[in-house]
Amino acid sequence: MADKYPPSGCRWCGIAERSHYRQFTPLAGWHVHTVPTTEQILARMRARRAGVPADHRTARILVLDHARLLSYLKPSDEWVDVHCEPLDDPSQDRAHALVAAGALPDFEQHVT
Repeated sequence: MADKYPPSGCRWCGIAERSHYRQFTPLAGWHVHTVPTTEQILARMRARRAGVPADHRTARILVLDHARLLSYLKPSDEWVDVHCEPLDDPSQDRAHALVAAGALPDFEQHVT
């Protein structure tokens, strides 16, 4: 079975082109598969090499980061979205794993 969230997955949702069809995300709305940027592919490859699961959580975090809609609140040690809403606990853990893998920039680049 093919990987649902490969490094070459959609720019907006991370889903592989072959199984993409039309998807909806709050960021892009209804969309067809869109080729990811080189930076997104490299971040996804770093995450994969570090053993971070390639799933909807990882894809969402990397898409938010690429769109500059992900921030880190240093005092509370939390990752937040564009509305300053904290990500859920599993996503917090995943974001920390992505930083450790080098797939997300260091906290200092995201501090709000």
